Amino acid sequence: FNTAFALNTPAVAAFQRVLATWRCGSGVNFRASGTTAVATSAADGTNAIYFDATIPAGTLGICTSQFSGSATGLCNLQNTVWWLSDVDIQFRNPPTGATTWQFGPAAPSGAQFDFESVALHEVGHAHGLGHVISPGQVMHFAIANGATARTLSANDLAGAAEKMNYSTAAT
Repeated sequence: FNTAFALNTPAVAAFQRVLATWRCGSGVNFRASGTTAVATSAADGTNAIYFDATIPAGTLGICTSQFSGSATGLCNLQNTVWWLSDVDIQFRNPPTGATTWQFGPAAPSGAQFDFESVALHEVGHAHGLGHVISPGQVMHFAIANGATARTLSANDLAGAAEKMNYSTAAT
């Protein structure tokens, strides 16, 4: 966690719940520990979770994934092995001028965005999942203030299982 993010105990607790949800649901071994002064999304070998007030209005979170690759012979798509080497997740703070974050575990009011739902969505991107058009599901492309999406659906779990199977299969 970025040092400023780490000072927000409710945000850290919500993010830890999100990691546990993905670990229990999909088996992905994401974990967070320690702090960093880094508060940028860059291919720097440091995974950073941080608040960023400069995220464009209307965007609550951004996950940036960096990959590394290695050729196992000829350098082409069939002979290159890729792996996730760096993940940075930034959250807009405050979410909008008139709203705040609800870090949970309570539900958000109409004047709040649910941080845990947004974090669950962004960690889904770190897992390799894309957006869906299915309101109420974690990977839906949008969430309204006052709404929650804290439970992984069968579709979220199927996508995560497919990513895990592909990632652990022989190259």
